[in-house]
Amino acid sequence: MSVKWVTSDLHFNHANVIKYCDRPYDSVEEMNERIIETWNNQVSEDDTVYHLGDFAFANYTKVREYLSQLKGNKIFIIGNHDRVLRKNKESLEKEFDMKLYDYYEMTVDKTFIVMCHYPFISWNRSSYGSINIHGHCHGSNPIQLKNQIDVGWDSPEMYGRPSHGLINLREILVKFGKE
Repeated sequence: MSVKWVTSDLHFNHANVIKYCDRPYDSVEEMNERIIETWNNQVSEDDTVYHLGDFAFANYTKVREYLSQLKGNKIFIIGNHDRVLRKNKESLEKEFDMKLYDYYEMTVDKTFIVMCHYPFISWNRSSYGSINIHGHCHGSNPIQLKNQIDVGWDSPEMYGRPSHGLINLREILVKFGKE
């Protein structure tokens, strides 16, 4: 059975994110390797990963290199640091059989879900129990609202989990009492 995973803010090749977010790596190379290892230890080829922005601080060649090493079907929601993804959208979608969006909505087991790189104060169907899944804040959003979760690699929601940095969509539904 395939699994749906969610993550955000991997920041491949971004040396300063190690310092800014107190990531436990001695170098950007180590960080990149550990992220790929963590991803591939959790994700199977049949799984789908929704990545909610800020994938890599890298040129087109490096972005392709990272994408080629990651298992699963990939759906990307563009973040503020995803210029390479945005600029090369058509070629990346074709080469890696993936999709890129600015904003994404879906329904899972009757629960409406809104995904974006950024957190919202209000989102589609928020008054009716829908969930807003986002990144961008690196766990520092001071106003985390009901039915909202920061799935960024550095979010406290991701710590202490066997799949640090990735969360199963089913776990999110359970967290909010939707399953």
